[in-house]
Formats: sequence, structure tokens, C-alpha cells
Amino acid sequence: MAIYRRLESLRHEAPVSQFLGPLVLATLDRADDHHLEADRLLTSPPLSTAEGVAAVSDMIGPVIDDLRNSGLIENDAAGYRLTAASEQTVHQIQAEKALEENQAFGQFVTILRAAYPALKTAEGIQRGQP
Repeated sequence: MAIYRRLESLRHEAPVSQFLGPLVLATLDRADDHHLEADRLLTSPPLSTAEGVAAVSDMIGPVIDDLRNSGLIENDAAGYRLTAASEQTVHQIQAEKALEENQAFGQFVTILRAAYPALKTAEGIQRGQP
């Protein structure tokens, strides 16, 4: 119970950029030339998925400031751009996510084959196929 309470209190103490920062970086990574105008940031995917939440609009300014102070983004008159360091960070996060997805799919296949031994390998269980 004490651990849960501590984790709950940490959740409220965590800087906003810790959970919104990766979304901002991923949004800039998807943009042309890793550059996006400030007014298009909230409306571009994947950050656009959180656009309807009023708190996100209010928090985006401090998140941008934190990312800029950390050297992960730079801004100019036209908008925001990823730095070389942040490009590496984004690609590392994407690689970790892909690995986790592949591991989850592998675990699913293992459980499926154990539950249904009659399932033939020839029938194939390939990722992305119905």
C-alpha cells in the first residue's frame, strides 16, 4: 500500500514534459524535414490525438520550453525543429517500441499455439494478417 501511495504521489510530481515530451518529439519527427510551424504542432499526429484535452493546450508551452532547454528541439521564426540529439532519442524510442510490439506478438503466438496444438504452422500466423 505504501508503494502505491508513493507511486501515486510521484505521478503528480512528474514534470509534464516527461509524458508530453515524447509526443512532441514524435510529432516533429513525422513532419517534413523534422520542422513544424508552431500553430500546426497541436494539430499534427500523433500530438493531435491529445488536442481535444484542454489541459494539453495549456501545458504545451512549458513542455516546449523544457524540450528547448534540454537541447532536444530548437525554434526559429517559422516554428520548431528536432536537434540531432533528439532525432537519435526519437529513433531509439521507436526501436524500443517496435521491439516490445514484436515481443508481445511472439508471446501471443506462443500462447495461441499452446492453447490450440492442432494449429498448423503451414496455416501461418503472420503479423498483420487476419
